[in-house]
Amino acid sequence: MTEQKAETLSQELSQVLEEIVTTPEEEVKRAVMVGDTTVMIDDVHYEIVEDYRDGFNIEALNERYNDIFERYDYIVGDWGHEKLRLKGFFKHSHKLATPDRDIDYLQEYLLEYCNFGCQYFVLARDPEAQHKPVVEEEKPQQRPRRERNNQRKRQNNQRREHVFSPADLDSPVRSNNKRKFKEKSQNRQKKRNNETNQKTKKINRLT
Repeated sequence: MTEQKAETLSQELSQVLEEIVTTPEEEVKRAVMVGDTTVMIDDVHYEIVEDYRDGFNIEALNERYNDIFERYDYIVGDWGHEKLRLKGFFKHSHKLATPDRDIDYLQEYLLEYCNFGCQYFVLARDPEAQHKPVVEEEKPQQRPRRERNNQRKRQNNQRREHVFSPADLDSPVRSNNKRKFKEKSQNRQKKRNNETNQKTKKINRLT
């Protein structure tokens, strides 16, 4: 291969690589600092109301944050094994504030579920910011109780009609079973009579 061909091939290869390799776009950060104690997440302001042992880290928050936390009034982040964990809480007056999601439960949560003395922070959502509507799962519709009771009554009536139907009493299968039972009873009676007669004859001979 001549030097000219090798140079041409190298240039073509470089052009192909330039087309394939593109400069990666800078990842858009959802959480940014807009003040000393104010964070903006998706255009919503949060206040850092507690930062125990410098637990707040904006880079780690960006890595762990997702849309599910948008619904909560507070976001709590705690550190364990050098990993940040986030948990959402509602204010006490919120209708969805269950005991384990009430911000008043924070101290119990830190004591029971977090490493002792771990770093943590608390973000309080701007109370004037609107929440996205919470989509509740649709529950399967149930038939009215009266309809279910009527269906059970119809099924019970059908069972009673089937058990006590006159047609069943006179059915060939029932008649055949009755005849066989009668024959077996007669045979057993004959057998017992024969045994009794033989015993009587033996007694008579002895006497």
